[in-house]
Amino acid sequence: MRINIKIFFTILLLSYLFQASAEQATCTPTEIQADKQLDSFITNCLKTVSPTCFEVNYQNKSEWDSKNPENSAKNLMAKLSEDEIAMRLIFSEMLATKCITSEIANGELTGIIGGISTVIKNRITSPKFGKGVRGVVFKKYQFRSSFGGCNSSEREYFLCPQKHPLFKKIWPLVKTSYKQKRDPTLQSAYFYYFPQHFKNDGGVCAKYGTDEVYKKWAKNKKRVLNTSEASPLKNSCLHLYKP
Repeated sequence: MRINIKIFFTILLLSYLFQASAEQATCTPTEIQADKQLDSFITNCLKTVSPTCFEVNYQNKSEWDSKNPENSAKNLMAKLSEDEIAMRLIFSEMLATKCITSEIANGELTGIIGGISTVIKNRITSPKFGKGVRGVVFKKYQFRSSFGGCNSSEREYFLCPQKHPLFKKIWPLVKTSYKQKRDPTLQSAYFYYFPQHFKNDGGVCAKYGTDEVYKKWAKNKKRVLNTSEASPLKNSCLHLYKP
């Protein structure tokens, strides 16, 4: 009888270890490259924790400096971790492509997130674009979504990501992409340009959304393509460039 009990518990333990191993195997970051498994990956492997929402009174001069809004945003997020600040920027800049809809294919979604994440991480690791995450994210004239340049309607999602209806699906992918190692073939890509970024927003930056500017960027010989994340939308929605 004792032998049977030992055998029973041994089988039970082996079964548990096998199941845990199988679950861990399906939760590897590489799985997000496969469209069929992406929804399952999000549901079973990634926990979505809502970041803090910041409400801003832009008319209150003691709270918000309209001439240097990037400094006000930096002060507002002083207690956030550098990782969360970087992920907020990736999230809002990705929405600024104007390519993210509820119908977007999973492969196209991860391709756009991966491209933007790569450029932002490259800038963070380079002394040319600022010191550390905060120095890059909040540098003047660097990113519109973090109040560094012209107005952008996506700034509200930098302040409060969960306001976007696709937050629960997109935020875990942003987090995973940011945590992954940089693609060695794209470590020289410090710029991205997507045609829809400047259209319909108005202001002095609207000139960057003209067809003439788009054609100039598209013909730029310093353009870098990531073939491992190639997707039908990537060429029309996102371009990566070397300096």
